[in-house]
Amino acid sequence: MEPKNKKLFVFITIPLLIFVSMVVGFYYLMLTGWSILIIGALCIGTFGRDNGVKRLTRALTIITIFLFVFYPNIPKWSSQFARRLPGGRNSLIEPDHPNFPELNDTFREWHLDRYGYAFDLLDDLETEVKRVDYFIRWNVTEYEYDMFSPYLMVDHLPTVSEIFASDFDGDGRLEDDCDGQTILTASFLLFLGYEQVFISEIDFHWHTIVFPSHVDPLTPEGYDDAIFLYYWGSFASFYIFNQTDTFIPPGRSLGQSLWDIIKSDYIFDKVGYIVLYDGYIPFEVHWSLWIVIILAVGLILSLLFSGLLTMFHKHWVQNWKQIVKTFILATITLAGCLGLLVLFYHLEYNVEYFKNLDTFEFDWIGNIVLFIGIGLNMRVLDHGIIYKGRKIILDQQHIKIGKNNKEHVIP
Repeated sequence: MEPKNKKLFVFITIPLLIFVSMVVGFYYLMLTGWSILIIGALCIGTFGRDNGVKRLTRALTIITIFLFVFYPNIPKWSSQFARRLPGGRNSLIEPDHPNFPELNDTFREWHLDRYGYAFDLLDDLETEVKRVDYFIRWNVTEYEYDMFSPYLMVDHLPTVSEIFASDFDGDGRLEDDCDGQTILTASFLLFLGYEQVFISEIDFHWHTIVFPSHVDPLTPEGYDDAIFLYYWGSFASFYIFNQTDTFIPPGRSLGQSLWDIIKSDYIFDKVGYIVLYDGYIPFEVHWSLWIVIILAVGLILSLLFSGLLTMFHKHWVQNWKQIVKTFILATITLAGCLGLLVLFYHLEYNVEYFKNLDTFEFDWIGNIVLFIGIGLNMRVLDHGIIYKGRKIILDQQHIKIGKNNKEHVIP
């Protein structure tokens, strides 16, 4: 390894590798096939014929930039990492929070007004905890994505105090996504005196599980008695935890949970839903506008990837004609695959036949198309800008030097 590459490897490559590994480790749900395919495409696109250290650094740089896009609120990184360390999630459950006595009074008034009798008259565990969950989910809180202000972080884990301070739009309801709603529900149930309250994590979702006091949740029989406070029913948990303990449910291996994470199609579905169904880019726009949007995204990504591949080398100016041709081809390549993705979203959400297909299989076709699109885009940029650009420069230098010194030959 050349001395220059050694410095690059020690001072840039290794720190980037450690940082990316840490983030993927803490946010282990990034191990979904969707993410693995994208990272794989970036790596394949940036590795090539020579100088593996530089190419590895470029791949890690691109991945790091994507991480900054999804987690731009840098001051919150340390607290979010800490909450994902062993014991960190457990500390988020706070049944002794000082706001709960007031919330308890509000809950009992709400129950009396809604059902016409006091909550204490109930004598059925499942009914009791489901009433509490309904109150928290539909009266105290409203669902809001973490990626928006003020958290600006995908999968932000809040404390109870942060949840109570989250009425950002001033409508009287607290704002958070499933993990915030679940942390508040579990903490409040423990405050009310329910003993075996746990938080369950499944495929990109948290919800509360309550066990009767007489069962052991560590046994298959006891776990089967769980009350799942989730309107979609019961799902096999990756793990469950309370204030002190964390464990994988009986009868479920760690390998099975990891495989469920990898094969998840959640991100693919969620991206399409947020973009197309939350009002950002409605399907009703004219097809010509879709072409403009897709080409614009393809061009922006091509500029980003090419800049990182070449670090904006001086031969951008020297070989602008080659650069322009490469950009056109790279943009068309990526835009074509992005267009197929939009078509897949449209079919899945709007055409009855495709709605009934197996979602996993259908979404994975989209994953593979995205992988091919990014991989081809990177290879076109690599070959057209780095390889051909450098070859043109060497040829020009060879001609120039040859005129001055015909015996000089560039190796």
